[in-house]
Amino acid sequence: MASIRPPSRWGAWEPQPRELRIQIMPGSGSESEVVEDLPDMRRTRWRLAVLLTSLTVLALGTAYIAASSSQTMHSHITKSTELHKEHSKQVRGHKANTSAHNSTALTMLQFNPHWECFIPANMETCGRNVFGLIDRLLQNHSTDFANIIELPSSYRPPKGWQMACRKGGGGDTACILWRSLVWEVVQPHTECWWGNGRACNIMTFQNARVSDLKVTVLGAHFPHGAGSGFYQDFVGTLRWNLKKSKNTTDKVILLADSNAGLHEKSDVGILEDLALLPPHTRVPTLWYDYRTCCYNIGFRAFFDRVAANFGKKLDLIRDDEYRSLSGDFRHAPPFAQVNFPNSNALGAFHHPILTHLVL
Repeated sequence: MASIRPPSRWGAWEPQPRELRIQIMPGSGSESEVVEDLPDMRRTRWRLAVLLTSLTVLALGTAYIAASSSQTMHSHITKSTELHKEHSKQVRGHKANTSAHNSTALTMLQFNPHWECFIPANMETCGRNVFGLIDRLLQNHSTDFANIIELPSSYRPPKGWQMACRKGGGGDTACILWRSLVWEVVQPHTECWWGNGRACNIMTFQNARVSDLKVTVLGAHFPHGAGSGFYQDFVGTLRWNLKKSKNTTDKVILLADSNAGLHEKSDVGILEDLALLPPHTRVPTLWYDYRTCCYNIGFRAFFDRVAANFGKKLDLIRDDEYRSLSGDFRHAPPFAQVNFPNSNALGAFHHPILTHLVL
């Protein structure tokens, strides 16, 4: 059967094949599709179809990118939440460790600002500043126990601490301060008395958080002349009073102005004199890297002592503010540079000793 060709006014019509190249994605590098030349209407429809296809592909790509970004953001949020939870866990752990640390370590203070700091002529300069210094050392370091020598009865400890003082004749006092939220006074109460201008104070405490942790604190102002008759008599008084607490605990902390250099009496030597160390017992000892006594002699003596017959380690704490005031413990703070009354003689202010005992 013969093919039928459409009539043409201008002669026979022969379709001439031409290429119409349409790039699906501009810049994509893909090959162009080759189509036969089409009439105007069909070509327009084809172009619209291609445009619609391109828009659809672009929309799908945008949706994919958005979905990927959303997933990444969700991942970041999830990770951030996990990190926050981990941080909160670490904070809780730190608080728990701090609480545990507080029950397995003690902070202790020994300080003798000396009596001339508190006479009326020096009270507003030296005295009030010493009161503030004691408060700060207690509060900033959460100090468990302190022994303050020659502290007047007008002093009041900060909230959270209590104080009990014993007189020694001649105006001398030994005041024990303790952190009352952590420590409770238990029996027996001792009434240490030697007289002769030298005070002693012995108290026994139980930890409110750890019921089986009990300690006896000995605060003392020793007479001068280690090994002298006065020294031996004073030590005898301390030993007799310490016996009263042995049935409660054998753990003893010594906070004292020993009035003896380390070359005369070591900390271990004092503990042995007090019958607090069984033979061949090893105890932690403090390394004193500054001398505490006294302003009037240029701080040449290691008189103030902190010792214990128990524990694993005993370290010195350097309070930064006091260190700055005292020129790294080389001189007395400006407020403490006072004289004895009616005299050009310098006062005998001591540097405080602050320590940390690991149990």
